[in-house]
Parts: sequence; C-alpha cells; structure tokens
Amino acid sequence: MTESAVETAEVIAIDPAREAFLQGIEQDHDEDAIKMAMLNAGAKFSNVNKKFKAFSIEAGLDMSRADRDALVAELLEGAVLDTEVGFDEACSIINDKVTGMTPQRAALAVRGYAKKQDPVLEVYKKPKGEGSRSGFQDQYHNWLVAANPFPTRDQAQAYVETQGTKNAVKRLSKYLKDYDFASRIVSKFA
Repeated sequence: MTESAVETAEVIAIDPAREAFLQGIEQDHDEDAIKMAMLNAGAKFSNVNKKFKAFSIEAGLDMSRADRDALVAELLEGAVLDTEVGFDEACSIINDKVTGMTPQRAALAVRGYAKKQDPVLEVYKKPKGEGSRSGFQDQYHNWLVAANPFPTRDQAQAYVETQGTKNAVKRLSKYLKDYDFASRIVSKFA
C-alpha cells in the first residue's frame, strides 16, 4: 500500500462519524437518526450524506450506482419490457434482487436500463386515465344519483361509514352536506 492509502485506512478506522454510523446500524436507528449521530460525532453537514452513502456501501446496505446499473443490466438481459406483465415482472425482479430498491425506484431502474440500450427498448406505459380520478367521493355521488328511492340521511351516513375510506369517515360531515344538497335538489323535482 502507498503511504496515502495507509493514512486513509487509518482515518477510516478512527473516524468518529463511521463509528456513529456503525452504532446506529447496530441499534437499528433510521437514516435521519444515524445522520444526526454522525453530525454530533463531528461529521461536516456538507458531506454527511456522502459519508452515509459511502459507509452504507461499505457495510453492504447499499450499492454504488455503477454496481447497481451492472446488476440491473444482468438481471434484465433479454427481458420483455413492452407488455404490462413483462414490465411488472422486471420491476419485481429488480425490487427483490437489488439492494436498497423500492417499487418506484425499481420501475425507474427498468426504464433507465431500456433507455441505455442500443436501440432503445420499448417499455410498457400505463394508459392515461380518462376524465378525473375516481375516488370515494365519485363513488358516493354516483350512489346518491343512482339510488331509487332516494336514500335517507341515516342511510347516507351508514354508506359513508361502511364503504368509505378512513379519510372519508373523518370527513363525514362533508358527505352529509353533499347529501343535504342533493336532497334539496331531489325535493324540488319530486
């Protein structure tokens, strides 16, 4: 080893930020808590993220970009990406086999791999939805319109409480106001 490599190895061995990182990993702390411990141990704010990434790679908890790209290319060799099934399967493989992946990052990795190929590979794209998003509010309004005879206020409340999301149940008063409004319209035309 060269003299500078020996000095670097000694610095790494006694780096208090590294010790804080390793202690945080052993104690199963989250990323933010580990970074705070590294800062408290003397790491500079400007490079704590860089050190965290380097220590994570060294500990086998993450991969360098080059290693990740090489593994993705190896796993996706010959994969069919232009169908929904093929794309979903490729994303699942990447998510399962590559360290530090989430489903969203896996999809980005698959798309990135396809762009780097020569010629560029076609990748499945989900069709754009037509109209607005369909959530519980749309479902509730459609139920009000389709109900025959028009439901009672108690039935509307029961519908929200049994069919609605947690957020919808929290906002029950809003849905009951919608019911009251629809009820006034129905009474005008009845």
